[in-house]
Amino acid sequence: MPRLDQLPEELYQAILESIDDDKERKSVAIALIRSIPRSPVPRRFLYYQVNLSTSENVLTFYHHLRSCGGVASKEASWVHSLHSESWTVEAQILANVLELVPNLGHLSIHVGATFAPEHVDDIFQRPRPALRTLNIVFKPYVQEATYYQFLRGAYFDSLLTHIASWPAESQLCSLSIIQTMPPQIDAPQRFAQPIVFHSLTTLSTLVHAPSLRTLQILTIRVPGRVITPLLCISAPTSFISRFTIRPRTLDLSTTSITLPALSQLLSHYHMLEHLIIDDTGLIPLSVSTPGLANGAQGEWFVELGRTCALAGMKGAREREKILKEAADTRREMIISSDGTKPAVSETHARNNLDSDSTTSSSVTTSTAVPVEKMAKKGRRGVSTAPFSIREKKIKSATTASKLNILSNPTTQQGAERAIVRLQKARILPAIPALRSLCLTLHRGATFNLHQQHLWQEEFSRGWKEGCHVVFGARKRLYTSLKNGLVYLYHAVHPDDHDDEPREQSIHEVDMPELDGLQAVTSQGLEGESDGLNESIVPILCFGAMKGSEHSEGCGHSAVN
Repeated sequence: MPRLDQLPEELYQAILESIDDDKERKSVAIALIRSIPRSPVPRRFLYYQVNLSTSENVLTFYHHLRSCGGVASKEASWVHSLHSESWTVEAQILANVLELVPNLGHLSIHVGATFAPEHVDDIFQRPRPALRTLNIVFKPYVQEATYYQFLRGAYFDSLLTHIASWPAESQLCSLSIIQTMPPQIDAPQRFAQPIVFHSLTTLSTLVHAPSLRTLQILTIRVPGRVITPLLCISAPTSFISRFTIRPRTLDLSTTSITLPALSQLLSHYHMLEHLIIDDTGLIPLSVSTPGLANGAQGEWFVELGRTCALAGMKGAREREKILKEAADTRREMIISSDGTKPAVSETHARNNLDSDSTTSSSVTTSTAVPVEKMAKKGRRGVSTAPFSIREKKIKSATTASKLNILSNPTTQQGAERAIVRLQKARILPAIPALRSLCLTLHRGATFNLHQQHLWQEEFSRGWKEGCHVVFGARKRLYTSLKNGLVYLYHAVHPDDHDDEPREQSIHEVDMPELDGLQAVTSQGLEGESDGLNESIVPILCFGAMKGSEHSEGCGHSAVN
């Protein structure tokens, strides 16, 4: 009977591959090697997941890879997952280690005060095509007020630019960029702590980056910063970006979010299933105040549920406003080119658009053009600027849109058909897809499971009320479509329905305004009743609060 050290390598490999947990697999491999030193246990399982908890571990591992042959060694190619959890690691040594491991699929690093932006540039400037999970945690805080790096403008804004510039072949499924909460410092030692990002405007580019088209989980935590509008900006090249991320799970904890911002977020990401907004200040202090009447608390959660359910309808109405504006612009161009009628002024067209859209949502997206206001008579205040930079940018964008239409001339008949189609175009509100909403009360607020059950019931009531409105609107639009009164569309991602032919009449004229929309046929009504049974009420999870437990299936389980 053969001894254990005479068993074939394939048997040991099969045993280790049957273990799903990476840490446990590595522990078993180490135990086998130690207990049976001469056994042919595959050494690659020792390198599959590397955890570097101290700065000494990082230095030791670097020297080990160099002694094995560096980036060309088989040991370096075996490293699939690397976690650096030390805040005091020598940044350049860690950058050198990451240069030696080309096949990383999972990377998690802690960026402390020893890092400069140049070190982050060295790590992420070149694409990592095999990377599927990227987790970066920033902790820039210091014990003493030393601001040399930050006074010279050394922020980490370039990190977002590098990730956005990676090629479309990237397979990134989970991206997490976290700045930890500032430390609580005693009053005599209090001073302003440095920040990680000076400007977060690059987020508007990141969410349209081709490198993130496969992203399923996105975590952006920047304490106290308002980032929701940046995540909801439409791409500058088209009405709906060809590369718009559509994560299933979104974590914006510790940022600043209001109820209107939440509605805008769910409207923009209508396929979102899990939203985590812990410590964002969403719940008013009055709702979190102990002793407040349960009725007042419940009404707020009813409004929260209603807002979440109606977010898709809000997005549809805003998109319809854009299409109506496009139709008015095309009509103005026809009148201008005809020469028999005076051209309609841009201000007049905008005012008409505003008066015709009073029944729509009053919230204007970044792509909608605001109505110019008449200047009031009288002396201007000292702090009032005599001009607006934003106004000039809006006019430039409008002019560019008109030039784009003129550069693609169509026949008079085709142009009129385009105007009619845009005027009669309606957007089908998306069915709410949210499955869980994770949030917290204000710090110091009391909490118990009985309150959670009551708030879940009130939230469910508001959610169902909103769903009644959404499915009622869908049914009316389907009826109008079958009667030939409207052209009906719904928003799609470019990866969806690529093999299905689009309605031919869309391509009869040049209509970039319909980019990102799929025509809905009358057969789409088949099988859809009121839809309420198909719309599952999302669960509320207060698991991030002390004394509370996570709700089963909440978004926290998807992120952690």
